Amino acid sequence: MICFACDRASTIPGANGQVISSSGKSKSDSVVGRVPTAGQAATAYTSVDAAGTDTVVPDSMGDADDDYIPPRPDTAMFTCKPETAGPHDTLTLWMWTPHGGEVEITSPGDTSYSLVYPRDRPEDPYYSIVSSDAFMEDSTLRVPLDIRLPPEIYGRDSVPERVFRTSGQYKLMLGEKLHSDHGSGIPVVCYVNFVTGKI
Repeated sequence: MICFACDRASTIPGANGQVISSSGKSKSDSVVGRVPTAGQAATAYTSVDAAGTDTVVPDSMGDADDDYIPPRPDTAMFTCKPETAGPHDTLTLWMWTPHGGEVEITSPGDTSYSLVYPRDRPEDPYYSIVSSDAFMEDSTLRVPLDIRLPPEIYGRDSVPERVFRTSGQYKLMLGEKLHSDHGSGIPVVCYVNFVTGKI
């Protein structure tokens, strides 16, 4: 193996984790690094000292998933009331202002629905319960639990269906750019237990 961009002191990885110098000969001392084995993380490399001791060094580059911050429950910033509700109830969301312009609902079966979201193109169907821009200054939002929205599933995303239809815990997430790897701020969540037979 030849390294055209390396100088004489440099090393490059070879097969089976062996380190090869730019001259093509394997190095047994002052080894700079080895290719990670299958059992090591793909986002790390192994530093090896002259004694042959391996040390896994994480890759400083990372990717978009490394920046992911999970949403957090915060009863001061975002609250769903009542905590247990039925099909004839109305859910009230209480929020600090200003806040993000999007709300997403996730069912117990992990199907997501956009309750509040910005309109991308005027010609597209728009199912947001309220304008996203106006919503950012609202401290409350009332949501009837018989609401119908299209699921975020390819091929079904233009046909509204009943969101709250099976018993279980539904998650509501409030934030900005919820479908982007580069959303602004940390989303907050609240939960409601939906009971189909509740009167």
